Amino acid sequence: MSCTVSHEKLEETMKQLVEQQTGLANDIKLKDLELGQLKESYMKVLGAMEIVQFLKKEVEHPPEETGNVDITADIAEVT
Repeated sequence: MSCTVSHEKLEETMKQLVEQQTGLANDIKLKDLELGQLKESYMKVLGAMEIVQFLKKEVEHPPEETGNVDITADIAEVT
């Protein structure tokens, strides 16, 4: 038993495969863009968390006042 496939059927199959390939390539590009945006949002959230943690430490343990004199005021008085 021999297997015969018409040229038209092969062309139609190839056309369908090319359409699928194009669709999938576009889907990959969109997902890649989405992933980049998600990563950017994630990094922003991490940065915000770091700032909040720093501020929380500052509130819990404020820096001690030192006896530093405001030099700019003293210089302004001299000139």
